[in-house]
Amino acid sequence: MRNAKFVLGLAIALLPSWLKLFIYRHLFGYQIGEGVRIGIAAFIGVRRCRIGDHTRIGRGNVFYLLEDLDIGSHVRLGPLKLFRGGERIPGGHYSTLMTR
Repeated sequence: MRNAKFVLGLAIALLPSWLKLFIYRHLFGYQIGEGVRIGIAAFIGVRRCRIGDHTRIGRGNVFYLLEDLDIGSHVRLGPLKLFRGGERIPGGHYSTLMTR
């Protein structure tokens, strides 16, 4: 079962942002705001997810085995980040996490 969720998470990550948002909102029940864009980023084993308005998540990000993911509005996450395991990961409004 765990392998199936992993493969599903990777498969969804490859979809276009608009389709990914639809799937996350309607099939997974994630609360995703308006104007959100998600690059090739995998959400694997994320139980609850809230993403605020106009947030950008870059390519290569992985959110793995999280109970509660809460990303504020107008947040920018640059490429190639790994967020794994834990009860809660909060991200404040207007936060920026980029790679140099």
